[in-house]
Amino acid sequence: MRFSVIIPTYNEEKFLPRLLNSIKVAAANYSGGRDQVEVIVANNESTDRTAEVATAHGARVVTVQKRRIAAARNGGARAAVGEILCFIDADSAVHPQTFNAIEAAMKTGRYVWGVTGARLERNPREDAARGVLRWDKGGSLKSQD
Repeated sequence: MRFSVIIPTYNEEKFLPRLLNSIKVAAANYSGGRDQVEVIVANNESTDRTAEVATAHGARVVTVQKRRIAAARNGGARAAVGEILCFIDADSAVHPQTFNAIEAAMKTGRYVWGVTGARLERNPREDAARGVLRWDKGGSLKSQD
């Protein structure tokens, strides 16, 4: 599978290196090959060094002029070439096996959405959703925490 990781950004130079480094590790661990993971930073008119940091870490930078996070996500998606689009905020990090786990889930054909082990960097006391909804054998949706 080919993945496009899309990161909407606005003045994220402080948080971006951690995320980009975690994506690099997960891509290196991906059984389909690191070349199957592209990283797109959708730069929403940042006034700091966000674009420079992204480029230095090997990400492709796409400039999005409309100052809305949805516009940044959409601009990144338009530039993507992967069959699987992964959207993640800059103040996050991914698990080292993220792409293998996504591929395994996608191959089952039994998925709705998912977030794994997310913790918000800016407010570490708040956990993001940590579950995946899956179809059980009876055809009902079940939450997997």
